[in-house]
Amino acid sequence: MNAQVHTSNVVTDPYGVCTHERTRIEFMPPGQTHYARRVCCDCKRQLCWITNPANTERRRNNAANLKRLLAEAPLNNYERDFCQNIVNKHSLSPKQQGLLNALSEKYLTQKGYSDIEHPEKGNGPERELRAA
Repeated sequence: MNAQVHTSNVVTDPYGVCTHERTRIEFMPPGQTHYARRVCCDCKRQLCWITNPANTERRRNNAANLKRLLAEAPLNNYERDFCQNIVNKHSLSPKQQGLLNALSEKYLTQKGYSDIEHPEKGNGPERELRAA
């Protein structure tokens, strides 16, 4: 057997994954597809891509809007089917995102729906019940 061993083979597990503990985040230049990546400080291997915070926030808002639309809004059959079909999608096409934004604007910003989770503002259906 050859006694020479490559250094990268010594510090990795049998599957080629880095086993070092020290990592750093490298941000990509503007215009790149990816936002940032996690890199090992010792062997310089790329460990994973870091999600753009704006994408994470958009996905969180989409999930909340879909939940509210399906639970509270008076959707027609097409709109309900659309919402049910995209509820488990990780990312939406620009056309799907536009339609979801339009539905959210149409139903969730109307009087009675925009503040349904914040009745303390006094705009939700609870206000009408108190006035009666």
